[in-house]
Amino acid sequence: AAWHAWRVDVLLSAGADVLAFETVPCVTEVVALCTLLQSRPAARAWLSLACRSAAELQSGERLADAVDAIEQYDVSGQVEAI
Repeated sequence: AAWHAWRVDVLLSAGADVLAFETVPCVTEVVALCTLLQSRPAARAWLSLACRSAAELQSGERLADAVDAIEQYDVSGQVEAI
């Protein structure tokens, strides 16, 4: 999350309405991004997941596990689209 934090802060301070997190390759990064959003309650985002098939992320993890992680960690509904 720290790797993304400064970029998120720059975009939010510039007035971004929605953040686009694209080509997210694994569940660990999904969790990190959702956690980062929690610390910035006014932020809204969408996540675009990088997949190798209709059921798998690029990492080989199940796409369903990424969606479950978003449901679990996006406690304030800041992720507006997947």
